[in-house]
Amino acid sequence: MISGKTFAKRFAFPFQLGVCLFFLTVGWCPAQKINCAEYFFDTDPGPGNGTPITSFPEEGSVVFTETINTTGLAVGSHLLFIRTKSTDGDWSLYEAQEFFIDNGIIAAEYFFDKDPGIGGGIPLSVSSTGTITETIPTSGLSDGIHYLFVRTKHDGNIWSLQDPQIFFIRTRIVQAEYFIDTDPGFGSGTSISISSPDDLITITPTLSTSALPDGNHYLFIRTKDILGKWSFFEPMMFTVDAALPIELYDFAATATRDGRVKLQWTTATEINNDFFSVERAAAPEIEFATIFEIPGAGTTKVKTSYEEIDEKPYPGINYYRLKQTDFDGTFSYSKIVSAEVKKVTTVYPNPVVDNWTVAFGDAGNQSRTIEVLDLTGKKLADYKTQLTIVELKREGVPMGAHIVKITSPGSKPEFLKVSFQ
Repeated sequence: MISGKTFAKRFAFPFQLGVCLFFLTVGWCPAQKINCAEYFFDTDPGPGNGTPITSFPEEGSVVFTETINTTGLAVGSHLLFIRTKSTDGDWSLYEAQEFFIDNGIIAAEYFFDKDPGIGGGIPLSVSSTGTITETIPTSGLSDGIHYLFVRTKHDGNIWSLQDPQIFFIRTRIVQAEYFIDTDPGFGSGTSISISSPDDLITITPTLSTSALPDGNHYLFIRTKDILGKWSFFEPMMFTVDAALPIELYDFAATATRDGRVKLQWTTATEINNDFFSVERAAAPEIEFATIFEIPGAGTTKVKTSYEEIDEKPYPGINYYRLKQTDFDGTFSYSKIVSAEVKKVTTVYPNPVVDNWTVAFGDAGNQSRTIEVLDLTGKKLADYKTQLTIVELKREGVPMGAHIVKITSPGSKPEFLKVSFQ
């Protein structure tokens, strides 16, 4: 309250060379009206000696927009002052609004993940108007979460701060091949068709084993990504056994990423085949136990494929064999195959529609934090649990591909890509 009059104003303007756009709301008590306004920079020239602001109605409270010319001001920090005059000739008080004048961006650089120090980043091209439009390559970065930082340099060798932009690298698989027993060299194996390149694919090749001798053999499968890099491979043992009343193409056990074991076999012919029993043991020298039975095809010369999933294998190496039983009760065994189960953290179902479950790969209950992040790093939801398997509610997570970050004490964070529908 000053001399019986109330005064209020609101400013909002960008800081740029040449002009400042501001919005002003001013008001006096109802008995008075505003008929004049002026502004000045840095130093007060005295009431009535500032630069006039015109074109607003003569009322007790007004809102007006004005473009203020800042041409001629030196580079650096400045203060803008605005005051108004009422119809009775009284000038209002004023309030300083700070702004900065610069002459544009003269250099820019970027870096990933770790700051190499000012001036040590990778240079970016800056146009004559001070804009930056450039494609930043990500080749050489490992798969997973990364952070991009961009900073700019202004006149006077002043560097800006930088904000991290999160992004995710995934490598698409575009080629696959297999070989048996002996490596012929990269690109020289038998090609496997890939219908849809992606970072995770399922391969179910049909292999010809007719030329192989009886006994154990090893199948190797490897893939090549879009950058031309070949993956490592792990041997999968299978057996060719002419003693069976079936012509068995292959029998393979493959550990899946979610801690289960996929069992697959294919027959070329079957004679009086009643059923198969899949047996499992924790070591090849101990007793095998039947985990499930699958009906056979009887007698056929048509190639027949079988597939079953061991939902609860032992941790570590599991050993499997096929027991084939005829209609008259006679039976015979295949050779033994194995698969090593490494428990990993999984999310299912994926895509997520409503409730979803996280199954942790490590054993034992401990405190964990689960965060759902979008691809910019913004947190969409977070949960805390001490369970090994926890069911979660979606809690408003929007549709889209997101990153689930899992943090456990004493361990590195895990990042899983999950789609929410």
